[in-house]
Amino acid sequence: MLERFGRATLHSAPTRHELILGHLAYLVGLGLVAWVVAGLAGRTRPLSIGTVLEAAGLGAALGFLCLFWAVRVRQTAPEPWFLSHLIWLGLTYALVFAAVAVGTLGVILGLFLAALVPPLAAFIVYAPLAAGGLLAVWFAWRMLRGYGAYWRCASVGHLVNDAPR
Repeated sequence: MLERFGRATLHSAPTRHELILGHLAYLVGLGLVAWVVAGLAGRTRPLSIGTVLEAAGLGAALGFLCLFWAVRVRQTAPEPWFLSHLIWLGLTYALVFAAVAVGTLGVILGLFLAALVPPLAAFIVYAPLAAGGLLAVWFAWRMLRGYGAYWRCASVGHLVNDAPR
């Protein structure tokens, strides 16, 4: 998709509304990370897996809707740097959603296994916390890296490599 739109002869800059939506998507992601950190520190309402799934699912849905808008509805092709951010955001939120959903299923299956083999109980308690911490760090890194490039109007990821404007 990026290759096809990168070869388009006519590109248009993102509109003010599209730019604001991009800023909002990154800020919501950073807010989610701050909320998770505050929840782990005991500062906010307890964080549940359902809350993270809802936030990540909503982010993924909005990211893919924006991508659909940019690719199918816009009259002219968006600039490649902007399209790379839409893909970056959509995939980031979708991967977090998938990781939390699969991890939840793994914990449920692990509980059944722990009933059969009691020494696994400690692993089942601490493994999801460790995996969740790594996932939060990875998500925060992607949000910060993407938002920094967004401010410079530069592409993000390995799919497009253009110079900042």
